[in-house]
Amino acid sequence: EVVDEIVERFPGEINSQASLEQIGNQITESLNIFGITWKWDTTTKGKRKLAYYRPSTKVITLHALHPLLKADSASFKYARGRAWRTIVNVTPGEFNQDYIKQVIIHEIGHQVKPRTGRQYHTKEFFSWVNENVKQLSEEIQRVEPIPREEAIGPVREPANVPGIIAETHNETGGSTIDPRTGQPITSGFAVAVTKEFEKILPTDKITEQDILAYQEEHADFLRENPDAVIGTWVDEGKTYLDISRVVPTQEEAFRIGKENKQKA
Repeated sequence: EVVDEIVERFPGEINSQASLEQIGNQITESLNIFGITWKWDTTTKGKRKLAYYRPSTKVITLHALHPLLKADSASFKYARGRAWRTIVNVTPGEFNQDYIKQVIIHEIGHQVKPRTGRQYHTKEFFSWVNENVKQLSEEIQRVEPIPREEAIGPVREPANVPGIIAETHNETGGSTIDPRTGQPITSGFAVAVTKEFEKILPTDKITEQDILAYQEEHADFLRENPDAVIGTWVDEGKTYLDISRVVPTQEEAFRIGKENKQKA
């Protein structure tokens, strides 16, 4: 089955954000599935939920503190407490690598063909994942490009967002930019919802490296909140960086700002 094959093909150890991204991407690419990003969550609030896939952002989150990940064995259930498959932890006290990879395949199944109201932790669902992931991979491999010269356009390089933000800020004294596209926000109203993301730089000019470091610091939040934008402004010779939400009306922006004790 696909699950067993992947566990054998990718024996690398997953124990951090970097290793989850590396092996997670290897697994999805081997199945011709792209666009998924990964989060290795080490916060205590994630202990109750093992993993989940968020369709709006295509993020698969794995909660590193969940007790099953280091248990002596872990099982998926198919009927009233009966285990249909037990995965023994061959490194007791450490992360159960086979189990983690089973969980990854399980979550990839949601991305391939989500089903509302389905009982996901079932034997039938794993069979469904095996069949549909395999079928999707085979279909993609069979697709041949149609030779249509008029449909071929220039290859566009991805936007240098940190550079765009820094340049706009230095030219105009501030900016409100979509961190995914590098495009300025031209409609709606941006409001900072918390002081948690505020960063103050000692000069009125900033560099691409300043923005890049800020993006990396808050990468998880930006990835999981598609309505979040990066704002910059100057006050008394200092540059302020913040993450804001874009809302449709000025009234809503003022309401959110007041609730979070932000200055207008």
